[in-house]
Order: sequence, then C-alpha cells, then structure tokens
Amino acid sequence: MENTQKCISCKFYIEHYVISGKVLRPIGGHCSNNDLKKSRNVNKFALQENCDKWEDNSSVKKERHRSINETIEFMSERLNQLVEILEIERGAPTPIDIETLEE
Repeated sequence: MENTQKCISCKFYIEHYVISGKVLRPIGGHCSNNDLKKSRNVNKFALQENCDKWEDNSSVKKERHRSINETIEFMSERLNQLVEILEIERGAPTPIDIETLEE
C-alpha cells in the first residue's frame, strides 16, 4: 500500500497543468489540506512523503470526471447553437427554411 499513499493519489492533491502547443500536460501540483497549512510555516502546501493526512482520491476523481463530462455536454450544445447561428447568418437552409420551401 506504500506505493498508493503518495500525494498524487491523495484527495487533497491539486494537479497543475500547462498547455504546450496543442497538448495539455501535468506539471506537478500541491496539497490543499488546510490542516497541513496550519501546522507548517514555510511552503505551506508543499508535498511530503508519508503524510498522515493522506486520503484516497477515487471518489474525488469520480466526481471530477462526472463534472467534466457534464461540462463537455453543455459546451457541445452551445457550440451546436453557435454553428446554427452562423449557418442562419450565412443564409444556409435551416429546418424552418426547408419547411417553408416545401409548402
């Protein structure tokens, strides 16, 4: 179990990312446990070995993935609406225009 109790698998670990070109890359992270902040003076959120505050992150990851998927669906709907606006403004036929043409 020692291998799994590392900061990267802890629920308090906040991953940092950078966009390099067209690629999103993890570049490290920090601890967000406020109990540790109170007990440390310098570098309050630094990662540490064998932390007694470690907690499993599987529930946090599951919720984050659910939230990300929900956001992607919402964004997809909005992008489709923007495409529809562009098509209307360019004069492309829309379902309403097609119905009008058939009458």
